Amino acid sequence: MFWGRKSDSSRERDAAALKTAFPSIRQQTDEYIFDLSFSTRGQYCTLKINLVQDYPSRKPVLQVIGPVSHEWLDHYKRVGGHPQLVNWDGKQANIVEIVREVLARLQDAQPAAAGQPQPQLQPQGQPQPQPQQQPPQYQHAVQMQPAGPGALPALHNPIAAAQLQQQQQQQPPPGP
Repeated sequence: MFWGRKSDSSRERDAAALKTAFPSIRQQTDEYIFDLSFSTRGQYCTLKINLVQDYPSRKPVLQVIGPVSHEWLDHYKRVGGHPQLVNWDGKQANIVEIVREVLARLQDAQPAAAGQPQPQLQPQGQPQPQPQQQPPQYQHAVQMQPAGPGALPALHNPIAAAQLQQQQQQQPPPGP
C-alpha cells in the first residue's frame, strides 16, 4: 500500500504520462516542470507546463513562450481559456488531453504581429498592471519587484516563482 499523499501520486503519475505522450518533452531541473516545443505557422514556440506543488488540487500552469496570440492566452501568455482549466477539477482532469487540445488550438493560431511588444511574465493570480507608460518589454523577461526588508523579491514568472516557493519550503528555517 502507498502511504504518500494522493496529490503526490497524481502529480507523479501525470508527469510520467506527459513524458510518455510527448517523447520530445524536456523536463526541467524541477521534475514537475516541462518544456514542449511546437510551431505555429512557421514560428517556433514553447509550451511550459508546471504541475504546481498542490497539483491536482490546484490547476497546472501552462504558459507559451514565443510569438503567438490566441483567445485562450492572457496578457502574460498563460493558457486560461481551455474549458478544463476554467472549470478545474483535479479528480477528473486529464493533463495529457488538455495539453493535446491546447497544442492543437495554438498550432492553428496567428503569430503575434511583428513589432508587437512581448509581455512580461507574471505569476497566476497576480493583478495585471494598468499601463500608464509603456516600459520596454522582452520575450523572456523576468521582472523583479522590491520586497520588504529581509524578504526575497517576487518573481513575475510563474515557473520561476513555483521553483522559488518549492526551494523555500525545502530549506530549514533560519536559526536564532
